[in-house]
Amino acid sequence: MKQYAFCVDSDGCVMDTMTPKHRFCFGPALIEEWHLQTWEKEAQRRWEEINLWHETRGINRFAGIFLFLQEWREKVEYAEDLPVFENWLQKTREYSEKSLEKEIQRTGSRLLSQVLAWSKQVNERIEALPESQKQIFPMAKEALGFLCESADIYIISSANQKAVKQEWERCGIFSYVTDCMTQEKGTKKECLQLVAARGYQKENMLMTGDAKGDLEAAKFGKVAFFPILAGKEEMSWKQGKKEVFPRWLAGTYSNELQKKYELEFYGNLREDGKNED
Repeated sequence: MKQYAFCVDSDGCVMDTMTPKHRFCFGPALIEEWHLQTWEKEAQRRWEEINLWHETRGINRFAGIFLFLQEWREKVEYAEDLPVFENWLQKTREYSEKSLEKEIQRTGSRLLSQVLAWSKQVNERIEALPESQKQIFPMAKEALGFLCESADIYIISSANQKAVKQEWERCGIFSYVTDCMTQEKGTKKECLQLVAARGYQKENMLMTGDAKGDLEAAKFGKVAFFPILAGKEEMSWKQGKKEVFPRWLAGTYSNELQKKYELEFYGNLREDGKNED
């Protein structure tokens, strides 16, 4: 075990897969599952706003579809089961298909059955995406190569483990990874706690991500954070490798500097959200 733990999100942060997945997999699958073809353009646009361009960027798929269905409840089947869905989201220990299947068996909810069918269709669509839509940000690969020499690398992702592992292996960077912590091991906050429990000093841990959930996990775990800006990922990784990561390893990544990056992070999400409106 090394002295430092670098914790990093995958989709939209290391892997340039987030926009293609929501545009060609998540959105089309929800339109098909809930028969929203009449409002296809509007539904796709709203899904992308929730998942890509606002502060809810990077939200877990099940929490995201709940938000969408709440807004569109007048147009979807079995909306009366939304409280059942909400109850599962609040009580489950893991946002996974396995946990959802158990809840369906317990409740017989038709809406939850639709959510599970949608999730499985999303997985199939993601696997069918062409290689051109499953690329790594070049500077992310370079930065991770630099970091793995001094720090243990932990993937902290709300996606499913199989997909994340396959993507990192295909891009030749899974060998850098100490552990892959995904939705099966809990929320990002819980995963970060699991990393800390291995014995790292909090000041020697850094969380890097592109979504508010990544920042919230870092704050909850009382570890440092560095954001990857949506739409400006290469610039962020270059800045990280050149300025931030060396400072972190040297113990000079100050709270003042982190706050500066946090302000840029929030401003960028609002800015991108407006561009998509």
